[in-house]
Amino acid sequence: MPTTIGQRILGRYRNWFWILAAVVTALDQLTKHVFAPVGGMPYKTVLVPGFLDLIGRPLNPQGAFSLGPSTSLFYIVLTTAGLALVLWFFVTSPADKLLPHFALGCVAGGALGNLIDRLILKGVRDFIDMHWLERAHWPTFNIADTAICVGVALLIWDALRSPPAKQPAEAKDAPGKNRTGPQNR
Repeated sequence: MPTTIGQRILGRYRNWFWILAAVVTALDQLTKHVFAPVGGMPYKTVLVPGFLDLIGRPLNPQGAFSLGPSTSLFYIVLTTAGLALVLWFFVTSPADKLLPHFALGCVAGGALGNLIDRLILKGVRDFIDMHWLERAHWPTFNIADTAICVGVALLIWDALRSPPAKQPAEAKDAPGKNRTGPQNR
């Protein structure tokens, strides 16, 4: 039975996409406003000694791991294309599976959170600093980055645990196929 665009966008599990995207975007912007205010003074708050700090630092004009060009337009175009791809996966994913919608909502919300920063501030506010005893530091990140990573990990996990697509029974017993066995001798 054909489905309408409305049925593809809304539905029992599809609503989780919209809910997660909105919650992640709001939580990301709220935490950035509280812990990384624009023009705020540099600071450091230890949450877990030797492992996790909150820090105030300048905007990150580059991409993940502070790699890539320092131009906002590049990342705005890249993020917009990524969001279009996420929406395509959302519309074409099976409506009866929760995990892909949940994961895509995390990715979309994270992408929107960082896109808002890039559009308004021309850079991303990162404030979470993970390290090992002040020696080995992971690049500073934010809630949006975390949501994107969690969403992608869930999508990979879902793809790996899903059973392979079944072939229709007619294809196996199609006429003209060579069969081996006593019935064809």
